[in-house]
Amino acid sequence: MFIDIREITKTYQMGMVEVRALRGVNLQIEKGEYLAITGPSGSGKSTLMHIIGCLDTPSSGTYFFEEKEVQGLSEDRLAEIRNREIGFVFQTFNLLPRIKVYENVELPLLYAGKKTAEARVKSQEVLEKVGLKERINHRPTELSGGECQRVAIARALVTNPGVILADEPTGNLDTKTGSEIMMLFGNLHKEGRTLIVVTHDTEVSKYADRIVGIRDGVITNENAKF
Repeated sequence: MFIDIREITKTYQMGMVEVRALRGVNLQIEKGEYLAITGPSGSGKSTLMHIIGCLDTPSSGTYFFEEKEVQGLSEDRLAEIRNREIGFVFQTFNLLPRIKVYENVELPLLYAGKKTAEARVKSQEVLEKVGLKERINHRPTELSGGECQRVAIARALVTNPGVILADEPTGNLDTKTGSEIMMLFGNLHKEGRTLIVVTHDTEVSKYADRIVGIRDGVITNENAKF
C-alpha cells in the first residue's frame, strides 16, 4: 500500500479546551490514485492532509508512507520527503511576491542542493508545462489568481514528486479558472502521479476517481467512483 493510515488521531490543546481534530481515521491510498477528501469547514480534512504530507504528526496511530512507518523517521528524512516526494498546492498559493515567477518555482530545488543553473532550467521547463512560458519573468503580484495557482503547481512539480497534495486548490478562483486548474490536475494524474485533493466543493471532488468524506474527525463514507 502506497499510503496507509491506521487509527490516526490528532488532538490540539486550545487554552483550556481540547480539540479532537481526528478520531481514529483509517485510510489507504494506492499509488497512482486520484482521491478527493471532502467535508465541511472544521471536519478535519486539512489536518488529515497535513499528516499525509508530513507537515504534522498524529497524536496516536500509525502512518506508513511507501511501506515505511513515518513516526520512526528522522527530521532530515521527513524534510526530504516533503521536499522531493510530495508536492504541495495551497488555496492561498504561498508565493513570495518580491521575486520572479521562475525564482519561486526553483526554490525547492535550491533547498535540495541543486545548482542554480540546473534549477533555472528545470523551473522553466515546468512553467512551460503549466502554460506560463511567457510569464516566467513576472512577479506574482502581476499575475491573475489562476496564473498564481499555475505557478504554485509548477513549484509543486519541479522536484518531480510522486504525490501531489492540494488543499482547496480552487478556493480563491472563479468557476472557469477553477475548472482549468482541475483539468490540469487531471493531466498530471494521467502521467501516473498520485493526486490527493482536499475540498469542500462537490464540483471539484467530481474530478477524482474516489471520494472520501470526513466529518467531525471521522471518515463517514468512501465512495468509489470507478
